Amino acid sequence: MDNDRDFDMGILAHLGNQRLLELVGTFRDQSRLYGLDRVAGTDVLMQSTREHDSLLDAILEGRGDEAAHIMDTHLRHARGIWAGRAEDRALEQ
Repeated sequence: MDNDRDFDMGILAHLGNQRLLELVGTFRDQSRLYGLDRVAGTDVLMQSTREHDSLLDAILEGRGDEAAHIMDTHLRHARGIWAGRAEDRALEQ
């Protein structure tokens, strides 16, 4: 899980906004383990890793629209499946 945090925070660090980095880091640390027991040892957790790989590739290759789409999907997973809610409603919460 440390690698996951490092990845997320590393992406944000490149924006150069220290306040945003601190806020997201704090929020992420407070909410990170919520729902983890639901996905531990499942394909869902592996999908999250693949999303990171795809996101990094899109960023490095300058495909901003694709990166945004991947990030949207990733957030829906984090707020939906991990929390036991349907993905299509996850971002409405």
